[in-house]
Amino acid sequence: YKDSYKNYLIIDIGFNTIDVANVVNGALIPEDIHGYEHTGAILIAEEVQKRIKQDFDIELSLARVKSVLEDKTFKVRANTYDCSDIVKKSVELYLEVLRDFLEKNYKDEMNAISNVIVMGGGSCIIEENSNQWKEYYGEGFMVFPKARGSGVYYNALGGLYIGNTKKND
Repeated sequence: YKDSYKNYLIIDIGFNTIDVANVVNGALIPEDIHGYEHTGAILIAEEVQKRIKQDFDIELSLARVKSVLEDKTFKVRANTYDCSDIVKKSVELYLEVLRDFLEKNYKDEMNAISNVIVMGGGSCIIEENSNQWKEYYGEGFMVFPKARGSGVYYNALGGLYIGNTKKND
């Protein structure tokens, strides 16, 4: 059991991208880190944007939809629109797309790992719907960090740390 945390896949979900890192035997090799554009939470936002247009005949910019992902509502003049169900369904669809992407691009890695760790700002959006991934990947699936909104905070800390270590090189 003590070796179970030596092999894992880290998925950092940003708004536009996801970054994937494979850790083998506790070691991360920089060449094993890959970023993929237009695969992040923007896919959820685009789906929410499309469904809002279909359901309410209202066009929202992606910037406004980004706040809908957090608040599950939006307001136009005196009307407040509940988008909880739209966001939930869009996140469920995104998790299926992301799972298919990972299976296609990281199938061998997925077979050899014990844990899948999701982090970053997008982790806060998917956390409520993450049970469907736990069913697929088992108890080794984790969304980190757990505190709402803290994914962005930890991204900022990581950026600060990397910036400081590069100055010291």
